[in-house]
Amino acid sequence: MGKILILRFIFLGLFVINISFADDISIYESDSKIVIKQLGKKLKTTVKSIIKESGPIVALEYCNIAALELTKEVSFKNDLVIRRTSLRYRNENNIPDSWEFSVLKSFEKRLKNGEEFKFINISAIVKEEGKNFFRYMQVIPVGKPCLTCHGTNIKPEISSKIRELYPKDKAIGFMVGEIRGAFSVKIPLVN
Repeated sequence: MGKILILRFIFLGLFVINISFADDISIYESDSKIVIKQLGKKLKTTVKSIIKESGPIVALEYCNIAALELTKEVSFKNDLVIRRTSLRYRNENNIPDSWEFSVLKSFEKRLKNGEEFKFINISAIVKEEGKNFFRYMQVIPVGKPCLTCHGTNIKPEISSKIRELYPKDKAIGFMVGEIRGAFSVKIPLVN
């Protein structure tokens, strides 16, 4: 009888731990979505405003410097790491790590299989160098405004500026409805 009681307590303890862990994961995922929405809105609003006021060349210059700084600021403010990454990156600071690379590949397959953009995301606990991290990625679709600097028919002066600022650019030739890249969030977990 005593062993059964002990096993029940162990089972109950594991059950409570699993519920608590699931709640933590849910909170991390929710926080990630909120931070992605904030950053995405800031970047989109700022770039649209600059294009309207000063044109795409100035917007490219802004993206070259200020977009990374804004991303770092959002990371610091929210005590996590958020970034943008892509299989076809423009800025070498956005090269995907191995986990991001495999997720981006899976996103491409999911889109090809007919999944809607709003559902293409993933969350996971990933062990890196002996430490656990919550990781979350959410797809960034190509919209019509993106084509000015990322499309197939880029104006020569814009193309020239892209080559000047990003000599190893891989982020052109996109069409509406493709995956431009993804937002990636990384949160260290207490081990």
